[in-house]
Amino acid sequence: MDGFQLGPVVLSAPRFYAGLALLVLVLLAELSARRRKAPAGAEDAAQPDAGWAWNAALIAFAGARLGFVVENAGHYLADPLAVFQVWQGGFSPWWGVAAGALYVIIRLLSGSVQLAQVIAPATVALAVWLIVPATVARLDDRVIALPQGPQPLLTGGELDLTAQRDAPLVLNLWATWCGPCQRELPHLARAASDWPEVNIYYLNQGESVAAIERYLLDLPELDQEMVLLDPGQRTGRQLGSFGLPTTYFFAAEGSHVHTHVGEISGPALNRQIERLIGQ
Repeated sequence: MDGFQLGPVVLSAPRFYAGLALLVLVLLAELSARRRKAPAGAEDAAQPDAGWAWNAALIAFAGARLGFVVENAGHYLADPLAVFQVWQGGFSPWWGVAAGALYVIIRLLSGSVQLAQVIAPATVALAVWLIVPATVARLDDRVIALPQGPQPLLTGGELDLTAQRDAPLVLNLWATWCGPCQRELPHLARAASDWPEVNIYYLNQGESVAAIERYLLDLPELDQEMVLLDPGQRTGRQLGSFGLPTTYFFAAEGSHVHTHVGEISGPALNRQIERLIGQ
């Protein structure tokens, strides 16, 4: 399972599971604090609260983002404001776990939080993050493969993606009206220039040739010969796309390696392409 659709909102599976784990941490801490509260009239007794869990969740979020920024320092030094574009993704989860754990350890050593308050919420939250995704993945029997048959090209003619097995392949599903698509297309175009050994195709969903050509007038760096058409969105449904944008990564022999649901940042895109080349 690559993503989840919550009404009009589409979330990638890693973000969903991370958010769910942090939510579980806070909820269980709140329940534990309420159960442990001193009885009425015991004003002098210390009242446990779940503030530590809220703080740990925020610190874990910030730590995961900071870790990703540090790992991709070159990109963010060139574009410092991109550090705050968290909607593009770009998190290193274990940095977040380490930051949150360090905060909790400090609170435990200071005596402001008791181990009994922490152990159950933290254990269950980690289990949700580590075990639930693996369980769902085993139950998911979908097979993602390169689309079968010829695809119309924006510039005319057709292309069979299953025949493009001489190099790793990235397939991006997009539309001109999609804001996240608009923001990530320059990253994809730049990656196509930086990684000529990788074929990057742009599969437009449901729009006319005229609408696509008008939009691409303002994006001359994108190679229009790599733009494919899916007017009935049949290929998008075949791939099991949850929404736009979605980017699929295939190794040179055609096997599916990764799916990124939602907007992708430049560093995250480069990281996945490096994985492809290393396959």
